[in-house]
Amino acid sequence: MKEKINALEREIKVLSSNHREALLDKDSEMSSLLEKLRLKEAEIKRMRDDEAQRATYLQNAILTYVQGSPLAQYSSSKK
Repeated sequence: MKEKINALEREIKVLSSNHREALLDKDSEMSSLLEKLRLKEAEIKRMRDDEAQRATYLQNAILTYVQGSPLAQYSSSKK
């Protein structure tokens, strides 16, 4: 009976050690995935900022073009 108890205790230690290693692996994997997520979110933010800047440039270019067109000069001279 004592031998059986000792064998079960060793098995519990092995299982406990394996479980602890599995948890550490999962923690490491989760940290890695969170870092990847942070990098992707930063990339998406940068892309959105770039897109907003391009939209602003385009809007300014269109306004400059429209204000310099003969039609805009004609309508402002009528006032």
